[in-house]
Amino acid sequence: MKRQPRLGEVEGERAPQQDDTGVDVQLSDGQSLRAEYLVGCDGGRSLVRKAAGIELPGWDPTISSLIAEVGMAEEPELEIRHDAIGVHALGKVEYEIHDGEVVYKDGGPGRVMVTEQHVGHTGEPTLRDLSEALIVVYGTDYGVHSATWISRFTDMTRQAAAYRHRRVLLAGDAAHVHAPDGGQGLNTGVQDAVNLGWKLAQVVKRTSPESLLDTYHAERHSVAARVLRNTMAAVALRRPDERTKPCATPWPSSSRWTSRANDSP
Repeated sequence: MKRQPRLGEVEGERAPQQDDTGVDVQLSDGQSLRAEYLVGCDGGRSLVRKAAGIELPGWDPTISSLIAEVGMAEEPELEIRHDAIGVHALGKVEYEIHDGEVVYKDGGPGRVMVTEQHVGHTGEPTLRDLSEALIVVYGTDYGVHSATWISRFTDMTRQAAAYRHRRVLLAGDAAHVHAPDGGQGLNTGVQDAVNLGWKLAQVVKRTSPESLLDTYHAERHSVAARVLRNTMAAVALRRPDERTKPCATPWPSSSRWTSRANDSP
C-alpha cells in the first residue's frame, strides 16, 4: 500500500494557515493544498489542533500499559491478573468460543497486555520495554520475540477547549483522549464525524449559514465530557485499593430490598 503524504510540521511556515476564505496546508512530501475548511482527525497528538492553537486541558496519566501481538518461546498460563501494579492479561490471537467460554488454539502468536511499573515513557514502545514489564509482573518475559505490533496506552484524560477555531475543526482523538475502558473512543469519534459531516456539507454547498458549524461544538463537546468522566471513574474503580472495593461491589438486588421493606413494621 502506497504511503500517503501527511500534514507537514507545525512550526514555522509549514503550519496550516487560514484566512477568511480558506486554509492552506503543506504536506510532508512538499505538496500544497487549499480548502475551505480543515478537519483535524489526526489523533491525540494532533498537529492540526496544535497549529490552530487550540488548548487541550485535562489530567496527566497515572497508569501506563503495553499491548502487543508477539511470538512466545515459552507457553504462558493464559489469564487475567490483578496486582498492586494494575491489570495484566495473556491470551492468544486465535481462539474459538464454545458454550460461552473462550478456547484458545494451540501455538500461534500471543496477545499481551501488561501494566508498566512506571508512568512517563515518551518514546515509541519496544520489545525490550515489553520484556522488562513482563519480568516485573510475571518474573519472566516468556521469550517474547517477533512482535507484529506493540502499542502503549495510558489513562491521560484531556479534551479540546474548542472543537472549532474559525475554519479549523477537530474530531475524534484530536478532540478528546481518555483511557480505553469500555471501548468508547471509536464510537465517540464516529459520532463526531456524523454530527460534523452533514453540517460541513451544508455550509460548503451554501445551503446553510456558516454559523451552523458552531452547533458542532455545542452538541458534541458535552458528550465527550461525559465519556471522559465515565472512563476516569472506571479507572478509579479498577485500582487495587481497599477503599475502592466497596464501590465495585454489586448492590443487593431490588427484590431483596423490597422484601426487607415489606417486612419492616
